Amino acid sequence: MKRIALLLIILCIGGVIVIMLFDGQTDVKKIIKERYTNQQGLIHAYPDQTNSEYLSESIGLYMEYLVNTKQEDAFEKQVDHLKASFIKDGTYIKWRLKDGETTNAIIDDVRIIASLKKAAEIFDQQAYRKLAVKLTQSISQTQTRNGYYVDYYDWSFEDPGDQITLSYITPAFCDILPDSEKTERLLSSLDEGTVFFPESFNVTTEAYNKNAEVHMVDQLLIALNRENQGLPSPAFRQWLTDQWNQGTIYGRYDRKRLEPTASHESVAVYALAAFYYQQIGEQDRAEDIITYSETLYREMRDEELHFFDFIHYHLSNEYIKRRNP
Repeated sequence: MKRIALLLIILCIGGVIVIMLFDGQTDVKKIIKERYTNQQGLIHAYPDQTNSEYLSESIGLYMEYLVNTKQEDAFEKQVDHLKASFIKDGTYIKWRLKDGETTNAIIDDVRIIASLKKAAEIFDQQAYRKLAVKLTQSISQTQTRNGYYVDYYDWSFEDPGDQITLSYITPAFCDILPDSEKTERLLSSLDEGTVFFPESFNVTTEAYNKNAEVHMVDQLLIALNRENQGLPSPAFRQWLTDQWNQGTIYGRYDRKRLEPTASHESVAVYALAAFYYQQIGEQDRAEDIITYSETLYREMRDEELHFFDFIHYHLSNEYIKRRNP
């Protein structure tokens, strides 16, 4: 149950959004259609900016939302867009729509595969399962190096990348991809006595990579991934609690000084922090953070919202509704 619960949590991480209400409920499909979709039905990154990027991340997140809310017809349309515009040679998913793009992004592929598998069960559509199996086989057969899964595969050069981002090693990643145990064990080799985790692991040099500036979304996801494996992170947990007790958790921090490098707050960070505390059994603190994030998100300007932030907020709301009917 713990693994299933955390899978739902990771799939439902939050983001920054201004609330938009229609008849007392947020009409997500209406907003997406009017502000994030071009005439061909493809999702662009920023509202009302049809020249912004079209990402597999966006279509995967929307598929995830649609299957979680059991909207079968809308889900089918997104699968059609996926097959027509993003899937290359029937096996690879381009991470963005751009002439000459020849790489995928494993985290986006895993999200899409997970949504297809879930939709196959909920909507009783075995075609989704077949597509999920085909995409999974493509990754497992090409996207490893030295026994580790890596972030991407370049099919023009038939060359996998040389690193794996640790925040990508989610429960869905481990459940979907075969023989992922070696990659999964990277999380258990981290030093739990230091506050911040490395961001990635180079599978060629077998060394962890640490950025001077850390992003809290990544750090919280890694902490959640570790919790999924039963691995506590006491130094990070204490530091995070101290930050919250002081009133603010910022989006970025200096790795060495442990001080913020940006003054912005993000609902994505607070949503993940709430899920983290929920996962480690501090429900009261999780609820306090959720309450604060709801106030914060009402103050944000919707014209600046990346689709990632918009849809993740609603994924979080759906998760909370299911946990608290």
